[in-house]
Amino acid sequence: MVMAVNEQLDLEGKVAVITGAASGIGLGLALYAAQKGMKVALADIEEEPLQLALEQVRKTGAQAFACRVDVSDANAVMGFAAETEAELGAPWLVCNNAGVNKFKPAWEFTEAEWKWIVGVNLWGVIHGMRAFVPGLVSRNSGHVVNTSSAAGLYATPGAAAYVATKHAVVGLSECLYREFQMSEADIGVSVLCPKLVATNMMTATRNEPGAEQRPQKIDMAKIHIPFDDVEIDVQTPAMIAEKVFKAIEARRFWVLSHAESMRDTVVNRFRQATEGENPDETSADQLSSFLAGTRAGLC
Repeated sequence: MVMAVNEQLDLEGKVAVITGAASGIGLGLALYAAQKGMKVALADIEEEPLQLALEQVRKTGAQAFACRVDVSDANAVMGFAAETEAELGAPWLVCNNAGVNKFKPAWEFTEAEWKWIVGVNLWGVIHGMRAFVPGLVSRNSGHVVNTSSAAGLYATPGAAAYVATKHAVVGLSECLYREFQMSEADIGVSVLCPKLVATNMMTATRNEPGAEQRPQKIDMAKIHIPFDDVEIDVQTPAMIAEKVFKAIEARRFWVLSHAESMRDTVVNRFRQATEGENPDETSADQLSSFLAGTRAGLC
């Protein structure tokens, strides 16, 4: 079954749930949803920025509430789902967006670092699906947006844990999309794969367990990719949000916000795979803009 396109989708009064909503892409999605007349439930692990985000959303005139949530905690996400329904009503849009990153060579990630990154980036999406998707299915209505990354489509040296989780989110999202197709459910799924966005992702280690005792710094010297003369395509959270909502309206699965700058790298990667070739230096060179952006504090 091919799901019908929602022509001039009316989102007025529908409920949007967004994790990682205190800043960056999450806040961009929350503000855009509010401008569309949606009720907005915001979740984030940082209490003060979350309350500031809630104020911004409410200033648009939207009905909204915020809940401090650690998305790696299944019970916390389930509790957020129950609070959302009690405060705003049954969700229609679910944006599993919370994410963290850390840079170092793959063999240097500790078990604790793996658990933190996998817990937020992958289990956070899984918990969000388990908490909210059954309701969408029972109502046979809604849309799920899972935030992956350009790093969900190709490998970024120095970010093995992040890349692993973002690849998993792409696969998980496509499975969900195909399962809804097979069951003829009237529920959309989109996977967001942005490249460089002006957010504070590069300071995500501020929320790492134990970070207050051992503050982390990014050692870009360990990432051996050239940075000179690199053109960086940086977009704002508002730009990303607009593209996500266009995809929701079109019932489009892929949201590649930086499609033009990603295309050659993605196509070349899968050509190499199908032809049995090893990853080449061309692919690494095309990834240098991502790493140059991280050096500038963008992600």
